Amino acid sequence: MGGELYVRNLFMALLGHRERVSSDLAYELIVFTADPSSLLERHPAFVNADDIIACPRMNDGPLGRLSLIPLLLLSGIDFAYPCYSPLPPWPGLRGAAWIVDFQYEHYPTLFSQKELRRRSLSAALVARMMAHVVFSSRDALEDFRHFFPHSRAQAHVLHFHSFPDPSLWQADPVETRTRYGLPSRYLICCGQFWAHKNHLLLLEALAMALEEEPSIFLVFTGHPVDLRNPSHLDTLLARLHLLGLRPATALLGLIPRADQLQLIRAAVAVVQPSLFEGWSTVVEDARSLGKPLVLSDIPVHLEQQAPRSHLFSATSSTELRQMMLDVWRTYSPGPDPAMERQARAQMDINRAQMAEDFLGLIKSVLG
Repeated sequence: MGGELYVRNLFMALLGHRERVSSDLAYELIVFTADPSSLLERHPAFVNADDIIACPRMNDGPLGRLSLIPLLLLSGIDFAYPCYSPLPPWPGLRGAAWIVDFQYEHYPTLFSQKELRRRSLSAALVARMMAHVVFSSRDALEDFRHFFPHSRAQAHVLHFHSFPDPSLWQADPVETRTRYGLPSRYLICCGQFWAHKNHLLLLEALAMALEEEPSIFLVFTGHPVDLRNPSHLDTLLARLHLLGLRPATALLGLIPRADQLQLIRAAVAVVQPSLFEGWSTVVEDARSLGKPLVLSDIPVHLEQQAPRSHLFSATSSTELRQMMLDVWRTYSPGPDPAMERQARAQMDINRAQMAEDFLGLIKSVLG
């Protein structure tokens, strides 16, 4: 989901920018996907693409990705992004890779040996064979330079942002909250139930916070299974029940994107306790909706500099408990019209900047 949202938000930035600039800067947006109908169901915004080309095997590992190359060549495009394997030499066709982060280097115990080898090989191939590579944060770029000091790839930092569909602000978040059976006041944590998302620390902090504020309620959304560590969800559930947190929590799983954003709007604040991120989509979602945040103090979160962020040490349940209590007592649930207006104005600026930065990348690659 993170990768899809990344591409979707980049697409929205480029689409909106094209509508505002003169015809001197003309470009087409062509989407390659394994299953067009499924993609459009998840992200209707792609219906505005100039073309959608199906490549059913593109997600089936390295050999599957090779089936994408003839389609790229036949499409007549000039620039392909993101590229995870080197493109063959071909007149007029260039591309850039995107490396999300180097979590596997910082937390190797969270990965199987097979997955570690796969990620390490993928990054090494990009570092050795791609002329251009994109990172979402300066923190990831610094890691790249540390782990691949001899790479000749030209590195680019492209911060991404979230751009919800305009219809979002016409919908009623209370209706969504009611449909999911949630109380009128709650905090929300959005993200896969993976070990690095730090849910165990959040459960410990919630248990302590409830001793002072018995009304605190915490909602979780996100894919429930960590394929790298299938037993992790069982560990979380066992801890949740041991701490007696079932009455104070709701685990919604992977829900429709539009519902997730409405639940963020209806919340008191967003909690993002992650131990590691390449660039947090959750933080960008909160930024676009004008919501306060409780954030772990990892370098990427500091780099994102979202408004109304309340920081805690990523390893301290005591600090997290205090931040949760502070926002619970400070903020009201539901949309704040003034903050949403500010957020939408800033979102227009961020969207234009993201598009201009990406077009600058394309000009750099194409020479």
